[in-house]
Amino acid sequence: MAQQLPNINNEETVLFHKDFHLPSHWVILQIPLKGKENKSNTFKIDLQNADDRAWFRMLAEERKISNGLDLYGHVVYFPKTKEVVPVEDKEVQSMTMAQRLFTSAGQAQESQGRRAGVKLGVRRIRRSFAGGF
Repeated sequence: MAQQLPNINNEETVLFHKDFHLPSHWVILQIPLKGKENKSNTFKIDLQNADDRAWFRMLAEERKISNGLDLYGHVVYFPKTKEVVPVEDKEVQSMTMAQRLFTSAGQAQESQGRRAGVKLGVRRIRRSFAGGF
């Protein structure tokens, strides 16, 4: 039975992230439950499944979310304002989900731009081995 992915357009904040225990074509969506700290509805999005892929591509900032996931592993998305904030993986590990979402949102509103208060990771660079063995 295929899962029905939710309409997130009316949500304040959601979190997308990659799970290293799952294949690379899976994305995790977490929607915090209102009034319940550290609780969320969690969905697995299989980008090899046509329905899931279509749902993901219908997001207003699908490209920014996808790029942020590839570079940083976690993305906080504000569906009402269509803003995307990539979050470095190390920062997310030490915080609860509620802290992640609301800390990023608070930092974003304090600064001039949403990205001003969020530390960004270092881009991954592929290097070839020079010389022979």
